[in-house]
Amino acid sequence: MNRRSLLTLLGSSLVGITGCLGDEPPSAEEPDPPDALDADWPMPAADHGRTHYTPASSGPDEPVAELWSVETGAEPTTPIVVDSIVFIGTADGELFALDARDGTELWTAAVDGVVDAVRYAAGRIHVETDERVVALDDNGEQVWIAEPMDLRRVAVSEHGVYLLDRRGESTHVVALDPTEGAKGWRTDLERLFELDDDGTILADSVPGGHPGGLAVRDGHLVHGDLEGNVHGPDWIARPNAHGFGRFTIAPDRVYVHANDGEKPGLYAYALIDGSRAWHADVNARGPVVATDDALFVPTAGRDRGLTRLDPDDGNEQWSRSAPDVGERFALVDDLLYTTSDGLVRAFRAP
Repeated sequence: MNRRSLLTLLGSSLVGITGCLGDEPPSAEEPDPPDALDADWPMPAADHGRTHYTPASSGPDEPVAELWSVETGAEPTTPIVVDSIVFIGTADGELFALDARDGTELWTAAVDGVVDAVRYAAGRIHVETDERVVALDDNGEQVWIAEPMDLRRVAVSEHGVYLLDRRGESTHVVALDPTEGAKGWRTDLERLFELDDDGTILADSVPGGHPGGLAVRDGHLVHGDLEGNVHGPDWIARPNAHGFGRFTIAPDRVYVHANDGEKPGLYAYALIDGSRAWHADVNARGPVVATDDALFVPTAGRDRGLTRLDPDDGNEQWSRSAPDVGERFALVDDLLYTTSDGLVRAFRAP
């Protein structure tokens, strides 16, 4: 049954002059769907290192308006986008494949359990549930399924699927072939964090993990600690704040949002030595997405919506005040895909 439900676009569009400060006035203009998409967003945080950075997309130059929306019923996961198809899992165990251009439902597939995340690698859609990982092909047909586990962490890449399984007093990592699901190796490990580009597994045994999680790019590991410090490859930075959100790593910058302390906001540090580049007084409610030319920040509070910043100095380029932009999104070409309140939405500038 087709569960697609288009919501009205009138009154939701916002336009303005790029570079102006503050919220943009509403407009009745509607965005046009793209003819095709060139870039992908195959993981919930862009890649298996959770960098939230995409070099292949520019993002919207002007304030966005809703292009389409589709009801998913149960709460959806963060979207991923591959080959112009949006993939979303739901809390009631369903996987949706939607045309990224106009939201048309292509197919749905049922999986057993609450879907926590969807990832794409090695020609397979890897669906993480609360007990197992299910791999499907591009048509939604099941290819393999991992045995039930007490999953604590899943990492997926072209070279493997890695599951952190905790049963009783034992914690170990199981490596699976991403295409066929065949078991590779298994080893005892306290925590599995992320995968580097060369296939290195980054692990740690610190109880409780790291505030804001961990991100890695080209061998550069970035994380926070319980004392409010930011740790880079060979440096430690001490912002005047704490309560870190997720980290974002671009080729030469690290971005971290802190929501508490003397000076909360978004901090930018040089990746090479940890020197502070700038601080912006912006209240982020989710991970910052970076391109080579812009930063896109989902904002909270009375300014709940989306803000575009200049990555060179942190200055605001435009802001759209609206509650319908979720806290996590995928950025592909000049479109944003986000989920919230049982809906998946696409946004684009009119």
